[in-house]
Amino acid sequence: MQKPKHQILIKWLSWTLGGFLALGAFFDAIANANSLITVPVALAGTVIIIVSLISAQIYLSKNPLRWVVNGTPVKISNLNLGLLLPFVGMLVLLWVPVVFNGGVESEGLAGDNLKISSVRTVETSPTQIRGPSAQGIISAYWEVLLSNVGSENLSVVSYKVLQVGEDFPATWYTSMDQGLYVFENGEFSRFDPPIDIFSGSSKKIYVRLGLTMTPEASKLVEEEFSTNSSSDVTVGTILGFLYAQGTDFYGNEITSQVVNGAGEVMLKPPSQDKLREQVFVVNFTTSRGEKVNEPLSWYQFGGPYDLRRYQ
Repeated sequence: MQKPKHQILIKWLSWTLGGFLALGAFFDAIANANSLITVPVALAGTVIIIVSLISAQIYLSKNPLRWVVNGTPVKISNLNLGLLLPFVGMLVLLWVPVVFNGGVESEGLAGDNLKISSVRTVETSPTQIRGPSAQGIISAYWEVLLSNVGSENLSVVSYKVLQVGEDFPATWYTSMDQGLYVFENGEFSRFDPPIDIFSGSSKKIYVRLGLTMTPEASKLVEEEFSTNSSSDVTVGTILGFLYAQGTDFYGNEITSQVVNGAGEVMLKPPSQDKLREQVFVVNFTTSRGEKVNEPLSWYQFGGPYDLRRYQ
């Protein structure tokens, strides 16, 4: 008698549901194993499983196991496919998490270990001013020390800069990222990755960014320095001029204080609790995919308010 369609449908649905449940249990086991199984654990487990299989085969060859199949007694003297499959499943479960986690690299045996040791602004660097007085952009440098603290040589193959923060919400604008530089023979020279760093050593580079000035600050700078060439003027020179006018690039208020009886006046940087400035994040990526990020700004990250600058 032919099976009714609903019976066939229920049977296939049951098998499908069982397959989904088995697959879910498999992935759940993989997820749990990811946090427990490492390369040494997988190697040790593999050795134990193989030794167990060989021992079981030797034992069965000398002491056959009595079994009953369809009412007929038989003797099992070797490991057939049905007995081997559970061990194969254990081997797969041991090594799949290692593969998912990047194998040996996940154990730190062949990965990069790049660190940004320090960042600081360079006030004495030459600068350029671009754009109209309504929105001038002044070039500034950050000294960045990249350190390879791993056991392998590494190569930095790319970098990226984005603007972050609430005061200046645009993530990118024209003339923001002005490239990477090195300081050689008394001047800054443009260069592009890769940056090769030997194990245990560091490389000093400079990130050049274009800072946006307020229309008021931009107009003051344009009027004062319009006759100077870019090589004659440093960022510190322009900032000192703006401080004397009671402002800075971003329009922060600059206050003065008499420091001695002779009437000598010291100009104080903007108050940190009222500070308004641009904040950037620079990202470096190595050839093995290691990424490191570091914030940059004129005052807080690499500037006078960054305590790491004085270490």
